[in-house]
Amino acid sequence: MKSLDSLLSTLRLRSALQNRVVLGETWGVRFPARPHAGKFHFMEQGSGQLCVTECPATTMRQGDFAIVMTDREHTVQDLTGGRPTPLPELLRQSDILCASGITLRFGGAGAETSVVSGDFDFAESAHHPLIRLLPPCLILRGNGTSGAPGLDAVLKVLTSESMAAQPGATALLDRLCDVLFIQAIRGWVHTGDSNSGLPAAVQDTAIDGALHLIQSEPASEWTVESLAREVALSRSVFAERFRRLTGDTPMGYLARWRVHCATRLLQKDQLGMMEVASQVGYESEFAFAKAFKCITGIAPGAYRRSKGGIAAS
Repeated sequence: MKSLDSLLSTLRLRSALQNRVVLGETWGVRFPARPHAGKFHFMEQGSGQLCVTECPATTMRQGDFAIVMTDREHTVQDLTGGRPTPLPELLRQSDILCASGITLRFGGAGAETSVVSGDFDFAESAHHPLIRLLPPCLILRGNGTSGAPGLDAVLKVLTSESMAAQPGATALLDRLCDVLFIQAIRGWVHTGDSNSGLPAAVQDTAIDGALHLIQSEPASEWTVESLAREVALSRSVFAERFRRLTGDTPMGYLARWRVHCATRLLQKDQLGMMEVASQVGYESEFAFAKAFKCITGIAPGAYRRSKGGIAAS
């Protein structure tokens, strides 16, 4: 699973714990769609159901953890299926239960459930290939089979810190959320569907090897043939398997990875546009600009200016 290391280490996200809510039945919360973002929910106590637009509703029980890519509206609600309350309204109506202000109380007088929720902001990695490989809803069950032994430990610290008002708690909680995301992806990879998607791709020796080559050497003159040869497959078998497991062609994935690398260079390095193009595998500024705009929707010079980099060369 060499490719997973570079996928995770190059992902720039901003994480934050939003709140811990004690919910009395009947209850329901509607979370709005938001581009380039994810929302996590940890069922600390009790049970409920997660309903994501265009996906089947799924029951969440104590110990379950979910990540929802929030370009889709979704709700977390009790099993009675009552009418959910929009998140902003819940925040206005809730009672604060702890010194930190993070633990809230909402809902009726029935059986109580507590849910810890937070945000993952991927705006700085909007074009990272990993984002395309994530499912709309990722759920890890809290029955000891999550595949991420460290996940429970992180969640335990997260919930205890959310109830305190210790110095530095906000910074600590945000960093823990970063770790939570990585642990969740690791767990998903170990327990996910072995027939398609990221879990299947990184567990397939040949496809994982090809991904690792692309991600470690983006400037190399890769072709479908050369990648297939490196992983000891025929061109046709390699191309079909790569697309089936990743949802992309080898050359499409290569272009996306090169553009992702370019976004980092455009933001941080004082390099001319041709230097950026060369470092990510393009022989001309024109070819680079065409590929960059095709994937991101804007020209590299405009991207650089929008991210506060130096003026386009």
